[in-house]
Amino acid sequence: MNWKARLGRMGITLVILSGLTIPVWGQAPGRIKLATLAPRGSSLHRILIEMGQKWQKAGGPGLTIDPDGVKGGEAAMVRRMRTGELQAGMLTVVGLSEIDHSVTALQ
Repeated sequence: MNWKARLGRMGITLVILSGLTIPVWGQAPGRIKLATLAPRGSSLHRILIEMGQKWQKAGGPGLTIDPDGVKGGEAAMVRRMRTGELQAGMLTVVGLSEIDHSVTALQ
């Protein structure tokens, strides 16, 4: 693949990523609701808590974390993100394949 094609793909990725982050960071700080299957108190849960604290410290939005799968399995989390009930989810390939089936090639 030549450098122009690589640059084009990177540009598209950056536009998509900036489109996802600008509405959240560009507005007055609010809250992002994130669901995960990670158990409360686990290392993954603590990392998410630290991330939320760093966001708030930097003037970003607050983070509400729903651990232990209280919002359902990964497929349910994806459905809730589509309806706007959740803004984020910590997903494995199983959950990501609910968004785009081609992700299963990564397994």
